[in-house]
Amino acid sequence: MTQVVFRHQPSINTAYQNAMEPLGVSLTSVYNKLNGIEPATSAALVSFSAQQAEALIREVGGMETALLSGLRVKMLDGNALGKREHRLAETRSSTAAPLPGKTLDIYEPELGLITRSFPCEDAYT
Repeated sequence: MTQVVFRHQPSINTAYQNAMEPLGVSLTSVYNKLNGIEPATSAALVSFSAQQAEALIREVGGMETALLSGLRVKMLDGNALGKREHRLAETRSSTAAPLPGKTLDIYEPELGLITRSFPCEDAYT
């Protein structure tokens, strides 16, 4: 997943195929494991990573100029993860297609970071 998140690989399938060491499990098992990740886990990962990065950014003086002096500006943004044009091979045999999801994210321009994320796996919520 890290390879995909950091855009070293375009997809989970490609990352699986190009793994330096065999994972020892099938691609279907990898997808099953990823499907079991709760939205709260993803949100916690974003928050934890942002805390770690913020400490480093502040330590090295890498913050941007404040947009409003004396205030910590935060921007709310979101996205809709649309349905895929081509279904993944692992999901083609299922009649229940993967649903698109949504996220709301808090971005702090002074840090250049998304510091909080609120993922929702049901795009129709």
